[in-house]
Amino acid sequence: MSDPLVNSINYDSLPMRMALAKVVISQLRMSHTHVDKVYKESVGKESRKNVTLYAQNNSAVIKRKSASSTGDKIMTAGHLVFKKKDLEDAGVKLRTGDYIIELAGDKVNFEIVEIRPESILGGSNRLLYADYMAAKERSSV
Repeated sequence: MSDPLVNSINYDSLPMRMALAKVVISQLRMSHTHVDKVYKESVGKESRKNVTLYAQNNSAVIKRKSASSTGDKIMTAGHLVFKKKDLEDAGVKLRTGDYIIELAGDKVNFEIVEIRPESILGGSNRLLYADYMAAKERSSV
């Protein structure tokens, strides 16, 4: 049974309430970095730029230990929720492989591993989820 009132709501016009945190993301500057044509990976020194955005953080979605030669390593993961319009207004296109280097004022080392559109209340995809995991150590940011 369908409710005509619920069906008449324009979900795209509803405001979104989000607990936003400042996020600094280090993005690869493709135009200034040599990329291998076969493997699609950067070769040599990477050129990166930092962008500051605001997103809602959901951390420690997964928290497990992974055995390593130096002892147990805690693996953490989570996701950031961005408003697509905010990203468009800032002219930022998130990519897998971007690094999160600051989150809510804390220095972190996370890598974005998946990006997917999401919606709220059955409306259109107005949100962008960026899943992240602890990044491998790297020589420069």
